[in-house]
Amino acid sequence: MKIRNGHGLIIDQVAPESVAEEVGLLPGDAIVMVDGKPLSDLISLELALASGQVLLTIQSADEVWELHLELDEAETLGVTFRSAVSKVKVCENNCPFCFVRQMPSGYRKGLYLRDDDWRLSFLQGNYITLTNLEPQDWQRLTALATSPLYVSIHTTNPQLRSKLLGNAKAGEIMWQLERLAAAGIYFHGQLVLVPELNDGAELARSFKDLAALVPALSSLAVVPVGLTAFRDGLPAVRAFQAEEAAAVLAEVDGWQETFRRHGLGRYYASDEFFLLAGRTIPRAEYYDDFPQLENGVGVVRQFWDGLDGEISSLAQTTAEIDCQLATGSLALPILQEAAARIRTVTAGRMKIEVVAARSFLGPEVTVAGLISGRDFLQLPADERPLLIPDICLNADGVFLDDLTPGQLQAQLGRKVFPVSATGEGLVEFLKKGLLR
Repeated sequence: MKIRNGHGLIIDQVAPESVAEEVGLLPGDAIVMVDGKPLSDLISLELALASGQVLLTIQSADEVWELHLELDEAETLGVTFRSAVSKVKVCENNCPFCFVRQMPSGYRKGLYLRDDDWRLSFLQGNYITLTNLEPQDWQRLTALATSPLYVSIHTTNPQLRSKLLGNAKAGEIMWQLERLAAAGIYFHGQLVLVPELNDGAELARSFKDLAALVPALSSLAVVPVGLTAFRDGLPAVRAFQAEEAAAVLAEVDGWQETFRRHGLGRYYASDEFFLLAGRTIPRAEYYDDFPQLENGVGVVRQFWDGLDGEISSLAQTTAEIDCQLATGSLALPILQEAAARIRTVTAGRMKIEVVAARSFLGPEVTVAGLISGRDFLQLPADERPLLIPDICLNADGVFLDDLTPGQLQAQLGRKVFPVSATGEGLVEFLKKGLLR
């Protein structure tokens, strides 16, 4: 049987004692057809498996074979895939603030993929712009009522959005969001703000327009533009100043107050705006159920609440620790305060020096998640164990530059420990006393 190009999902892992293991599926095998139809994504596979009876066409290394499956209601196949879609729909926009376009060359291929695929938005929470949807995409996503979706809105002004995204179709955003709402699809949005472009009066307009889409609009994150040192050929864009950040927060505050009369706050500013403006991070109530955590909204509050809830348990341990903890410059004062609290609770037995590692992407990139392995190599020489936040590592346990913690340890000549970036995770690590 000849398999059509561009279809199929390649198996990454097979769970022990799973249905997949029982029927002989192996990592590297591809499920290429379902009930005689080419398979393009995990959505189609899950729907077919949910029916209880399905015919899968499998392409192994040296053969193509068919597999009839009958699954009980509670049974799953028991596999993970290298990708949730056979072919990713890529971005057709030319945003001057696109982070991928600001990446230097020479790193792993996956860092340069500008995906804009509604299926990955539904399956994995990736943000999409809606500018590349074809009629068949609209037909399928509305028929399936795929919720939630995650939408990069940036502005509701059609002319400005077309300019920001470098795409004439981008101006249809309000019509598209209204279409999602009419189909019963709820979504989370984000506004990446660029000073003097979509903040100020334009931000006020976007907030007002989007308020009409509640409750279909479940949440909206407001985040500042991220700028690397590799912007050759891109339009000039600058970072936010403290007073501008304060103005953004004031606008968000007003709308939060309005929404809270009826329940959730809906609009949330990222932690970076609070830190830049010098404002205290809000209490947990501000973030409701933390719907925009992956967007850097509420991470600091969760860290403090997790630390405060567990830090007293460190008083019971006798472990003596003297180490360094490296992070990005944005979180430096936060972790320095946390280290001081830990030292006080442990009567000086746990000494943590917090240091900032500078990202290879430039001085404007201050978050810990964008620190590479080689950035840690630039820290001043030290013999103490080094703790690094685990958010620097991807799912395969490697840094942005493909260095592993083990390789970093060998090059530094001292022990390196990836540690959870949460407050309770840090306490739990310290309680185990693994640094000795």
